[in-house]
Amino acid sequence: MVAFPATATVVAALAVRAALFPIESGDLTGFLVPWWNQMRDHGHLTALKTGFSNYTPAYLYLLALLSYLPVSPRVAIKSLSVAFEGIQALAFVAIALRSKLGRTKQGRLLALALPLFAPSVVLNGAAWAQCDVIHTAFALLALHAALQERWVRASVLTGLALCFKLQASFFAPALVLMLARPSLPWRKSLALLLVPAVFLASLVPAWLVGRPARELLMIYVDQTGAYTSLTLSAPSFYQWLPGAPSAPLRAAGVIMTATVLAAGLYLVRQSTRAGGNHERILTAVATTLLCPFLLPSMHERYFYTADVLSMLLPFWSPRRWWVPLAIGGASTMCYGNYLFGQVPFDLKYMSLLVAAALVAVLRDWGRALPLAWDPAAPRAAPARPRPSPAAGYFRRRRR
Repeated sequence: MVAFPATATVVAALAVRAALFPIESGDLTGFLVPWWNQMRDHGHLTALKTGFSNYTPAYLYLLALLSYLPVSPRVAIKSLSVAFEGIQALAFVAIALRSKLGRTKQGRLLALALPLFAPSVVLNGAAWAQCDVIHTAFALLALHAALQERWVRASVLTGLALCFKLQASFFAPALVLMLARPSLPWRKSLALLLVPAVFLASLVPAWLVGRPARELLMIYVDQTGAYTSLTLSAPSFYQWLPGAPSAPLRAAGVIMTATVLAAGLYLVRQSTRAGGNHERILTAVATTLLCPFLLPSMHERYFYTADVLSMLLPFWSPRRWWVPLAIGGASTMCYGNYLFGQVPFDLKYMSLLVAAALVAVLRDWGRALPLAWDPAAPRAAPARPRPSPAAGYFRRRRR
């Protein structure tokens, strides 16, 4: 009985995206199409020997392969994002099925519809032609693997996410926190070495066709210095600091983010038992929301992963239905500044929505984290003293 509604949902989602395909964003015409033309005119994959793009090779590999097709670059680039939106939706459903609500007929349909019709998801790929869905899809697959405690798979998938966008580093701390539990053997954390290994492996084909290794290794380093503004239309707390000196606040923002993540790691190390599904999902939402909120020079698109992950929260905690609305609403409102040249609301107030959601998520995460000094944390029953052999002898004598 769910087959027809699910099919109708997918068809409607595709129709919405097809209606947005004619939109040509500045990123599409100014960057993506020229990159496409460069690869088509200079040998497709062999064109990667030159540094014509500041994106990592993983995304360019896909564009180079698509450039063989007799289709317009606009259709091909946007179709790639739409294809990964399908993968993202399937991963979202797989995670939601682990909840009580997700196992109901209505819950399964809701889990399919949410990631397909979220405004920021629809606009990001079909209108903007951006590819934030790719690293987010891999992050969702990694989270699903982490819920199953398949840490090697989770680390490989996190590495694949990092191959496409540096924003995947917002999810990586969540995996570190999950593996930092004292209840898990320390050898499990060795799987984290696969994250940089997968990223480095993704650079090899571009290096083999002639691009210098130093350029490839410095791609993300160069990206971090591309912008000096404290915020680029992102709903972060830097919206309340207009005209503030950029250099010192940028350094302070990085230190503050690292400090908060280190504090979270310390708290996890004090936990008394293994984390459950809800606590691990809260961890992923917390890091993907905290990092773009505290880090400087964030674009509005950098909340994309938090937009999607936060929609999982109501499946475990229905009273938090407003959290994904606040995050996704603020993120979508900020899109208007780039896509349409106007913002319906002051971005300062959008940052307040994100701040409220962040406080709620951190509060729930702290409550779900059983700490050694928490009176509500489960404690092991005190061991009963073993009777001495002499006591047993006298007990038998009295009988």
